Amino acid sequence: MNDEIDLGKIILDLWEGKWKIITSTLIAFTIGLALTFPTSQPSYQAITEIRPITSIDSRKYNQLNSFDFLKVTPTSNDSRKYNQLNSFDFLKVTPQNLLNLYIEQVEYKSIFIDAIKDLEIYKKSDFETEEDYDNAILRLASRIEILFPNDNEKNEDIIKYHQILFSHTDQELWKNILTEFHKINQEFVRQELIERFNQQILIARSKNKFDLEDIEKNINAQKIVYNLKTQNRLAFLEEQAQLARTLGIKRNTFETQNFASKNFTITNIDTKAPFYLRGYDSIEKEISLIKSRKEEKNYINELVELEQKKYLLNEDKNFERIKKLFLNTPITQKENFVAVNLNIIGTKFEYDNNQKYTKLILAIFLGLFVGCFYVLLSNALRNRKK
Repeated sequence: MNDEIDLGKIILDLWEGKWKIITSTLIAFTIGLALTFPTSQPSYQAITEIRPITSIDSRKYNQLNSFDFLKVTPTSNDSRKYNQLNSFDFLKVTPQNLLNLYIEQVEYKSIFIDAIKDLEIYKKSDFETEEDYDNAILRLASRIEILFPNDNEKNEDIIKYHQILFSHTDQELWKNILTEFHKINQEFVRQELIERFNQQILIARSKNKFDLEDIEKNINAQKIVYNLKTQNRLAFLEEQAQLARTLGIKRNTFETQNFASKNFTITNIDTKAPFYLRGYDSIEKEISLIKSRKEEKNYINELVELEQKKYLLNEDKNFERIKKLFLNTPITQKENFVAVNLNIIGTKFEYDNNQKYTKLILAIFLGLFVGCFYVLLSNALRNRKK
């Protein structure tokens, strides 16, 4: 039994049955043509541009963006602790920031899904299960694509702005989806900015509170150090005064040497001499003065600067000022807020024949395959009978 395939014979059989193959192909093409064009609506690819807000709209945020927040100016080497406040990067509202927030939701498509549900494009009653309903909405939303700007000059199709693409048969349907999406997304961006502003105010207030706590701790620490030093000084002075009384030294007996010249006299004091040689009169007078002190803050040099910082933080008006500036922006005015310019009216609808042509090509190949298979099979059966 010969199992070898005769390629020449196969080609000859196909050539002899060429009219059958052509007929099969024409029938498949005719069926594909009948199923594709007359019964289906024309398909369009919608192209909608997303542009940043204009310079006129962005000018409304200039005061807020130029505000310097929390300027505390310490006067000592301890200023490093306050550099964080001086460099606090507060909310900046720019056309690019607004665009980024808007585009983020286009990519996620969750708002598109909400818009499709709100418009009731599909009704739950038309589906057997809720899962089928959700899947239909997801399939529709999956047709939405976004194109990012392309700065490549070699590319003939240069995209200057972001574009939303959508393929469908109903132009008005897409415009309705876009309108609903834009309304929801604009409000989402506005609420997101308000939330971020309030969060940054909360963070700044927390930093302010923490710094006040640190300053208060530092003040208490300075007072504790002062009291300890005062106690040590009093103990030392009382000891030296007692020694001076025991030795009968009433007045200062520090050994000095005088060196005279024509214009002045230099006195050399022996500082290595015991302290009690100053005499108990002067030592006890110092003890009395120390004990008579009433306001300890007058004797702690560091308290002046710490109290200054404390006052500046307590009396800081930046929170009220920046809130006032924020309230004057379009963010707090729903009817005046614009995140991006979505050109819904200017949406381009390009006739999309790709799917139809694809179906016709598949029909032609299917007709060729069926015709070839029929010719080869019929010849094989005829040869077997012979």
